[in-house]
Amino acid sequence: MLVPLMLLLAIQSGPAPVAATPRDDRWYDSQQALPTGPLSADAAAAAFELPDGFAVQVVAAEPLVRNPIAITWDDRGRLWVAENGTYAEAGVRFDLTLDDRIILLHDDDRDGIADRAVPFADGLKRLTSIEKDADGVWALCPPNLLFLPDRDRDDRLDGPAEVALVGFDVPTDSHHTIANGLRFGPDGWLYGRCGASSPGSIRTPDSPPEAAVPIAGGIWRYHPIRRVFEVVCHGTTNPWGHDWDAFGEGFFVNTVNGHLWQMIPGAHFRRPHSISPNRLVYEPLEMIADHFHWDVREDWTASRGGTGTHDAAGGGHAHCGALIYRGGHWPPEFADRLLTLNLHGRRVNVERLEPHRSGFVGRHEPDRFRSGDPWFRGLDLRSDPDGNVVVIDWSDTGECHESDGVHRSSGRIFRFVYQAVPPLDPPNGFDSSQGVRAMSDATLLATLDHPNRWWTERAQRELVLRSRGDRLNHSLVAERLLGRIERPDADGAAKATAFGTLFALADATGAANRETWRAAEARGIAIGTRDPLAAIRVLMIRRQFDHRPLDTVLGTPHPSTESTDDGAFEAAFEALLRAADDPAPAVRLAVASTLQRLPLERRIGIAAALAAHPGDADDPNLPLMVWYGLMPIARDRPLDLTERLAAWRWPLLARYVARRAGEVVSVDAAPLASLLERAVQLGDSDGAELAQREVLIGLASGLIGQRRVTPPDAWTAMRSALIARLERIDDPAARLALVQVDAIFGQGESDERLRDTALDHRRDLGTRETALRTLIEVAPEAARETCLALLGTRHLNRTALAGLTRYDDPEIAERLARDYRKFHPQDRPAVIAALLARPSFAEALVDGMAKGTIPTADLSAERARFLADRSSEELASRLRDLWGEVRDSDADRQERIRELTSRLSVAPESLPDLGRGRIEFERRCAACHRLFGTGAEIGPDLTGSNRRNLAYLIENLVDPSAVVPRDARTTLIETIDGRTIGGIVMSESEAALTIRTATSLETVPIAEIAQRQPSDRSLMPDGLIDDLDESGLRGLIAYLASPVQVPPSGDGESSGERPDR
Repeated sequence: MLVPLMLLLAIQSGPAPVAATPRDDRWYDSQQALPTGPLSADAAAAAFELPDGFAVQVVAAEPLVRNPIAITWDDRGRLWVAENGTYAEAGVRFDLTLDDRIILLHDDDRDGIADRAVPFADGLKRLTSIEKDADGVWALCPPNLLFLPDRDRDDRLDGPAEVALVGFDVPTDSHHTIANGLRFGPDGWLYGRCGASSPGSIRTPDSPPEAAVPIAGGIWRYHPIRRVFEVVCHGTTNPWGHDWDAFGEGFFVNTVNGHLWQMIPGAHFRRPHSISPNRLVYEPLEMIADHFHWDVREDWTASRGGTGTHDAAGGGHAHCGALIYRGGHWPPEFADRLLTLNLHGRRVNVERLEPHRSGFVGRHEPDRFRSGDPWFRGLDLRSDPDGNVVVIDWSDTGECHESDGVHRSSGRIFRFVYQAVPPLDPPNGFDSSQGVRAMSDATLLATLDHPNRWWTERAQRELVLRSRGDRLNHSLVAERLLGRIERPDADGAAKATAFGTLFALADATGAANRETWRAAEARGIAIGTRDPLAAIRVLMIRRQFDHRPLDTVLGTPHPSTESTDDGAFEAAFEALLRAADDPAPAVRLAVASTLQRLPLERRIGIAAALAAHPGDADDPNLPLMVWYGLMPIARDRPLDLTERLAAWRWPLLARYVARRAGEVVSVDAAPLASLLERAVQLGDSDGAELAQREVLIGLASGLIGQRRVTPPDAWTAMRSALIARLERIDDPAARLALVQVDAIFGQGESDERLRDTALDHRRDLGTRETALRTLIEVAPEAARETCLALLGTRHLNRTALAGLTRYDDPEIAERLARDYRKFHPQDRPAVIAALLARPSFAEALVDGMAKGTIPTADLSAERARFLADRSSEELASRLRDLWGEVRDSDADRQERIRELTSRLSVAPESLPDLGRGRIEFERRCAACHRLFGTGAEIGPDLTGSNRRNLAYLIENLVDPSAVVPRDARTTLIETIDGRTIGGIVMSESEAALTIRTATSLETVPIAEIAQRQPSDRSLMPDGLIDDLDESGLRGLIAYLASPVQVPPSGDGESSGERPDR
């Protein structure tokens, strides 16, 4: 049952003009003052560049509508709007003194323009999305999914909101990534989206916490009748738009970092700004578009205006909304195209979805509907009853993060109208005063064939509601749906719609008619399984296992997984096994996706059948999807996978199985022993050498962080086979992997070979760095002199510095302090980090500051505090004399932010020195951040940040730990040998964890960790600009905000000298 929530929801006494129901007058504009406001709504409509035959109509605008964040339609063709006033700028996040609300627009004279807005629900908070159901409205107000009942369909709220789901977290950071996007799918489920920076644990409010399903970004769905929640796919950054094609295949749009993705159930997608909580996701799936909508060779900030090379590419990197046009009214070139709104380019990007291998590829077609209003911020687009498209415009100048404030006093809804031909007629029997609800069962079934998908969706929802309430002629509807499926002249899309309706009704029906629908469903599946269209066969596979939820993002079974002790499951499983050999790659992808719905003991056989197709080895989806289905077995029972090595014909599977065997060898040696025995047994069989090569590569990855491991007996024979291959084939990656594994197994002269590789200037830096890191990990006693020798080699010296912290030798610290100024400015933070890693090194750091070899300004406030807290009283006293007292409370930082923002807002008498600013960037920031293609990649690339906003820059420079995303929070590790390592944990296995410090990437064996302490601090230190004079500070701020690169200027000290080799 749904649980009532006593919110302040306005229950209207009856429909009334908005003037009679004053909106909350507490809404205000927090946006910084601008010289001009938005164009008028009519002028904005006239400013669109349109294809021939199109016009733009203003459906509604301020004051009738403000801050529209989502729209939906009811069965009478009326538009419902979600208005969001609580969303606020960074630092405020959500202003909960304000309210969000849902309004219903009325077009009294039926001219397509709203005449009045009737409030339906008020007092909502963090409202991101709505979806109209026949008997109420679904509203997403994180952390809750609400149902707002209107069961008598009088457009009045019946009572308090009912809580359907809880647990959609609202993070203190990245508050723009919270759950959003309600939309009913063709399968009868309610779908939604969630950003990767807003993880949560989702459950019904009456369920215990252990029943919660974790989410860490992606697409999710909820069945309102079965009350089941599952995450469909995981990852990306912030999905904000999704839709389905005519066959029920889902696609979604991600705001940034790759815009177009196929909604593959169980997929793990690339997440550029977060870390997968599942450590066995070794590699993610990529987006399906073959292009970007901005020129990746240039600074994306120029795309804000959609000009130059960005204009030709598509206008910009940020996107909102997704609609696959199936309205039946627009010209053929729009049919089945995915439309998405380009935020910076202020236009509609058009994608052609083409089948490609097992999935799809998105091709860029000409952009359409360009807005001439600089304030246009399109958020979503939906088809309407006429087959035209309605677009909502937030109407603001802010970026995705709204660092400059929110303009709450405007908002528009436009309709893109094709006027060259009349719109399609509504279905026979439709009465706009009564809606779809007044149509007979037979008329609703006929409406499923309407060319405009708007009508088919409403007809399906009405049929579902009737089935749920047993107000349906079940036998008649079931037979007629089956007749549509069996009809010889039925096209594929019509059959897909009939199947989707059949399955949705089977889920919705009550107990009295359940057998009727079970029989109809079984008959339908038997027909669909033999259909010549692969897309129909895909639907059958998905449906047969739809009652078994997918694995969670953690790779654990879903809490509500059902029993398989019935004949229906066995029959479906046998059909799935046959489908693994289907000639269509799309069908095989559906099988791979279904692995995550199966009991663990049933997965290996299906996976092996799929891997028997050698042509799929390089498919962009299939090998990874099979691995995702095997991850729970790899986690808990890796031996089950290693014993089947011969079955893993795809290189990726062999590599990942070997990697997992290497990761667990310290706690369970059996999987690795089994793996190598099976690899040797392959002998001279077809593909044996490739399989052995992939086992080697995977094993080298899995053994990272482990010191010495006793090699299994089969390693000798395996090694001989590998060496024989390397004598015939030039394979640098395999050769290096062999050296790494030999070193960990203590074989031959592996330590010497690692040393020679690290010192060989003819090798590429990546190979040398890997060799050096491995040498440090497996033979630290042999690595000391190599690390010292490489201090003068840029790009290797950071790894060398980290390696030298393993030796509790004050002479090393004294050398680092003495040679400090010989290091490049970008490498000096790594020297400071090394000197802070051990208490015995700290004295050399303070001595260096006393002698002037280490500028006191290079020690940030945060690092000074760290040093003082861990030093003897005598050393702490010396530090205070040299550096000063560390007084850096939250109040101090806030006052510093206010003072700097006020001072730097006043234009100086002379222009800032951009060249000096670049030098200061290289000294203070480039050790972690890239800008204009230069600098390290430890922190975010600043090219894509909100660099032109002064308040944003000052806050992040003065108080970088004010708001720290969950995945960017640091962990402090104390090792048993006395080192302190602070950074972000990037991955962890049973044997080791990998941590990204501010200067390097380090692997620490679990056995060597004495203590680990999570922190809410950022990796970026405080006090970066405390020592800057006015000229340097203004130069740095101006350089950070610059749209183009500039040459450096300054003295030789800033550019740095190389230390002696």
